Amino acid sequence: ADLVQGEDGTVVTLSGKVFEAGCTAGIAGATVEIWHADESGEYDKKGFDYRCTLTCDQDGAWSLRTIRPGRYPDQGVYRPRHYHVKITVQGTERLVTQFYFEGDEYLSCDPYANSSLIVPFSGNATNGFVGSVDFVLA
Repeated sequence: ADLVQGEDGTVVTLSGKVFEAGCTAGIAGATVEIWHADESGEYDKKGFDYRCTLTCDQDGAWSLRTIRPGRYPDQGVYRPRHYHVKITVQGTERLVTQFYFEGDEYLSCDPYANSSLIVPFSGNATNGFVGSVDFVLA
């Protein structure tokens, strides 16, 4: 999927796989819903900008081209840059979570950002970022 709309922010390429716990094979047909704020930290509350539903391929793989989400204030502190994710397998919601950019200065004050949700991204704000996120379902 491609959510980039013109030149509206720093491009981020995301990819990964969805696995069952203890399995080495990905889950074919799993759905990965991803949504996030725009570059200024605003969510589209009227439409579907920066929201998508991806279907994993036969290896459980998914990929997305989007932008780096902005930070926004929440209860007096800024939330770090993050993506929301919901994974569904055969009609059953299996996981709702979010993941963050490694090194974000607001990670330490976000109560939801534990170390297992922090993703290293390569690249930079000029040329874009690339990150890989695998999800293992319990």
